[in-house]
Amino acid sequence: MSRTTKLKEYNKANQNMTKNQSTDSFGRKRKYSRPKSCVKKHRSKSRMSISKHITRNVLPRAHETIALTSRCTSPQMALSSSQFSSCYKNKMQTKGLAQMVESLTESLKQKQKKLSKTREKRLKIKDERNGLKDEVTHLKKYVKQCNKREKELNDDLDKQRELAKEAIQTMEEMYLRFEKEKSYIQMKCQSDYDQKLQREKERFDQKIHIYKKVNFIASNDAKELSKDEINIDDPNSSIEYAKASVMLTKVYKINKSLQEEIDQLKAQILTKDKELKSKTTKITQQHQELSSLQTTLSTAQETIHSKDQALTSLNLKLEFLEQTHLAKANFFTNKEKSYKEKLASLQSYVDQIVVQGAQSQEMYDEKKQKWKMKEKKFISVIKSMKGSGESEWLNIYNNLMEQITSLKKDVDHLRVEKEILTKRSQIDSGRQAMVSLEGTNYISDKENIPTNVSDCGYDFTKI
Repeated sequence: MSRTTKLKEYNKANQNMTKNQSTDSFGRKRKYSRPKSCVKKHRSKSRMSISKHITRNVLPRAHETIALTSRCTSPQMALSSSQFSSCYKNKMQTKGLAQMVESLTESLKQKQKKLSKTREKRLKIKDERNGLKDEVTHLKKYVKQCNKREKELNDDLDKQRELAKEAIQTMEEMYLRFEKEKSYIQMKCQSDYDQKLQREKERFDQKIHIYKKVNFIASNDAKELSKDEINIDDPNSSIEYAKASVMLTKVYKINKSLQEEIDQLKAQILTKDKELKSKTTKITQQHQELSSLQTTLSTAQETIHSKDQALTSLNLKLEFLEQTHLAKANFFTNKEKSYKEKLASLQSYVDQIVVQGAQSQEMYDEKKQKWKMKEKKFISVIKSMKGSGESEWLNIYNNLMEQITSLKKDVDHLRVEKEILTKRSQIDSGRQAMVSLEGTNYISDKENIPTNVSDCGYDFTKI
């Protein structure tokens, strides 16, 4: 049957399928029964879908078959259907191998991209870790500085407290001395003032008494003279007048001396009042000094209180810094654990890859044996054939086998290179992770990794 007859039968089958309402244009069962009004529209749509299906799926396959038949040589066209199908299968297998190679190269590229991304992520993690280490060192330095500052502040506070205690003691002693001196001076001044007043009063009383006597005597003498009317010519009267004048001059002198003494006493009293005022001013000044010292003491106590508050705040900051340091240390330990777990998973993954490589080698050996069996069968079939075209068939077979062997070599070469690249990348990533975590020198195992395709243990000459 030709391809055109098959297409006609396929179209007829599809048209018959559209007549049934229970099935779709592609033979799929419907979930519900459509009304009769929608049948014509559906038929038109089904015809459109069939044409689309033919243009999308059927025609490209037909073109491929035509191209393959056009590529075939005249002796290949003369083959039987079974022989032609085996040749066609070989060509399709080579095509599938080429597609597998392309898919493997694409997967290699994707894995390389993933590896580059993982390396970038690891570099970022390393940078973050270094930054966190720098922050931890900076915090440690800051904590040391805070401890030093706290010690200095404590020493300053102790010194200031001692100085304040000494100042308070000296002020109390000065205050007691001042009060004692004040009371002593007041008592002494009062006693001296009272004694001097009594003495001056007694003197003043005595002088007043004398002055009264003299005035009394003078007044009596004057009365007697006025009564007798002194005669100037009389010698006795002149003598009395002289006596009286002498007495008056004495009285005048006594009065003058008394007034002078009174003035002196007043001046002394004024000077003493001034001295008392000056002493009182000194006492008030000392009181003011004491009040100023009390204010300074209160300010010193306030500063001490403020410094105590600053110390408490510093202690709180230190506690917060210690907590942050502990949190970061826990974070680092957790990261180290996660890194170790990742390393263990990488090692297990490498082991799995090694096992898969061994399994792939076994599969490859089995396929190789199958190919050899098929080749033997094909050779036996060709040898069993009789006629003049045996040499041509053998030439065709040899050409096909050479093409197949070349394709197999290319595929194996690419597969081995892929395995080598994946193993190298995984081993390098594992080593880098080990170095980044532990910081130790790792043993180089590059001698065990094959660098060339010929060193992989595959004998491509035997294929």
